[in-house]
Amino acid sequence: MNILLLLIDAGAVINSASFSFDKGKQYVTTPLVDSEFRDFKARLLVQQAIDEGLLSIAEPKKEFVKKAEKKLLETNSKVSNADISVFALALQLKHAKKKFMVLTDDYSVQNALLGEKINFEDILRGKIKKHVTFRKK
Repeated sequence: MNILLLLIDAGAVINSASFSFDKGKQYVTTPLVDSEFRDFKARLLVQQAIDEGLLSIAEPKKEFVKKAEKKLLETNSKVSNADISVFALALQLKHAKKKFMVLTDDYSVQNALLGEKINFEDILRGKIKKHVTFRKK
């Protein structure tokens, strides 16, 4: 399966010194993730990708945000609003039957994606192998 659409979280750009937007692929992220690109290098790279039409910013629909919040709550995951938005957009893309992959180093997001059988790749930290539910304290 040749994946041409990549959903990225902030870690894809920030955590990797060698990350680049490949011209043969299309990238998407959410407004909340886009707001996390604050340092000059990351902001410049992201803005250039937007200007070249490689990266688009998409707000997940509210119904998928609610589904994402519910599923993350069920696993007791500690996530940011940006993480929720990435997972919500992944659920939305899956629902639309799009072929895509999520690029994330966030283990809680990976755990949620694994639980939904959504393809993902890590950037630097490694990829989880098993879906887990965390205990409440």
